[in-house]
Amino acid sequence: MEQLAYSLIIPVHNSAGYVNTLFESIPHRADLEVIVVDDRSEPEQAARTRELLDAQAFPHSRFLQNLRGPGAGGARNTGMDHARGRWLVFADSDDSFTAEFDAALTRWADTACDIVLFRPYAAADQASQDAITYLLPVFDSGDAFAYGLLSHHVLWRFVRRDLVELGAIRCTESSVGNDTWFALSAVSAATTLRQDPTPIYRHQIRKGSLTQHAHSFGELAARADIQVAAAKLIRHAAPKELWRVALPTKDWLLVRALAWCGPLGYLRLAARLAGHGLPYSRAARNPILLAWNTLRRAAIVARRTGWSGHG
Repeated sequence: MEQLAYSLIIPVHNSAGYVNTLFESIPHRADLEVIVVDDRSEPEQAARTRELLDAQAFPHSRFLQNLRGPGAGGARNTGMDHARGRWLVFADSDDSFTAEFDAALTRWADTACDIVLFRPYAAADQASQDAITYLLPVFDSGDAFAYGLLSHHVLWRFVRRDLVELGAIRCTESSVGNDTWFALSAVSAATTLRQDPTPIYRHQIRKGSLTQHAHSFGELAARADIQVAAAKLIRHAAPKELWRVALPTKDWLLVRALAWCGPLGYLRLAARLAGHGLPYSRAARNPILLAWNTLRRAAIVARRTGWSGHG
């Protein structure tokens, strides 16, 4: 079977109204396969998305059904299960690639490294810009490992498929936070990471997307569960003494809460910290994000003070 240079994996769910913007931004290349994975869309939406994909007439394209767990995580895993390219590339159905994407594909096709990290780029609206503001200084610092941890999703990167297969790395199959574990695991397993200042991917915060809508208790519980696992991954690799020195007392306590008391226990704790008591209130989301951001800062400090990222 022919091995291609790239497999581009796109999860879709009722995306027919906007996914063609993404399709039109993808170059037609003989070394690129486009894998669209439908995640239980309405039948007419799925049919229309497939029509739009077929109309592009890419040299290599497939339209698959997600038969794994519901959500983008299951859809991405389905795409990885069927990928043939040396590199994995991911896109969300409401985003698009820039004109520089084609040249980047050529530039990195035969490079012997594990992950290529690109400069974050977003649409001009305020919500989209806010989503990348914290990433830009880290990318510009040149610390590829720190940037790889901070950009805790699958966008703006090429990942070697053999790295993913060797480590059995997959997304968690949940509706939210599904690529956090994949991103952290891949970066932790990588031996060589490279940065490319080219902005190849335009991130768009679409009104009504999972990023925008109010999270239910179940969605927050799922996100917290993933974050607990991520916290433990980094906690076991970084020396405990370094965490204590690097973090203010209140931040250290929040990280301990996130990593040790479990997702539901932490949600309840966060609700109390937010002053809203039990049962859970949406206001608890702020302390959760505070703890997660603290975790990222700790990992960066650990890296810059001698932690290699490999135990």
